[in-house]
Amino acid sequence: MTYLPSKVPALVFAALTAASPAMADQISDAEALVNSYYTAAAQDDWNTLYALFSEDSTIKISMQFGGWIPDEHFTFKSADLMNADNSGLEELEKFTQSNLSHRIVKTEEVGDTIKVYAVQTSTYAYEDHTGDLTENDTFVIANAVGQPLVQTYQNIQNYE
Repeated sequence: MTYLPSKVPALVFAALTAASPAMADQISDAEALVNSYYTAAAQDDWNTLYALFSEDSTIKISMQFGGWIPDEHFTFKSADLMNADNSGLEELEKFTQSNLSHRIVKTEEVGDTIKVYAVQTSTYAYEDHTGDLTENDTFVIANAVGQPLVQTYQNIQNYE
């Protein structure tokens, strides 16, 4: 009887290593997109920000103010924001942030998407309130039209 070594481990290894570079590219592309988001947001570069989101992406924002005013929660489609008039920008311009820093906490593959968890910290000023702001962000990114775009964005803001 002739002994034939099993080829299963070699085939499994080959399949894993063949798939790994593609997944690594998707993960690095997703992380690069998230870093681009923070750079554009810090520069108030709205055109770049809009280009990072698919037109039908969902944006969820939760603002937790620690009791000095009631918390606020918003959910909308990115197309609604892109097509909105600029009437709210005057109020937004009263809000300033400094000492911005962000870090990606975790990146994972979830089905056909990449989910990126990030935290941004800053010092904020708004009218007579100043303090520290921690933002916990979740980006769900998928390839659309040949490039990675944000499909869902959740932002939880904690004002101190």
